[in-house]
Amino acid sequence: MKNIIIASIVVAAAGLTVFSLITKQTAEKSEPEVKINNLEINRQQENLRQAILKIDGMFCVSCATGAEYALKEKEGVVDASVDYDGEKGLVIYDPKKISKDEIIHAIIPYTATITKDVLFNKTKN
Repeated sequence: MKNIIIASIVVAAAGLTVFSLITKQTAEKSEPEVKINNLEINRQQENLRQAILKIDGMFCVSCATGAEYALKEKEGVVDASVDYDGEKGLVIYDPKKISKDEIIHAIIPYTATITKDVLFNKTKN
């Protein structure tokens, strides 16, 4: 009986955690920040681009993790970060190795659109 009560408490706590993640609302209404690792960019990579993605169809944090992993696995993607709460993604890529369409296609089944695409500022921290 004691094990059943403990198991019930654990399941309830896990359910509350998942619920709070799903219903979490950001306090800041401005565009969410998507973090990218600090990158060392050599002279051969000076023409890297930074694409900001709007990503629809993610149902949980695991979706964002999976989308981020799929982007990072593509040749030509230097770094990527996906934010579940903000439904945003940030991709730093080499346009000589991967196209915008290939980036979008990498995260199917989610609907992604590139909302901004600019030269990556290598001095940006």
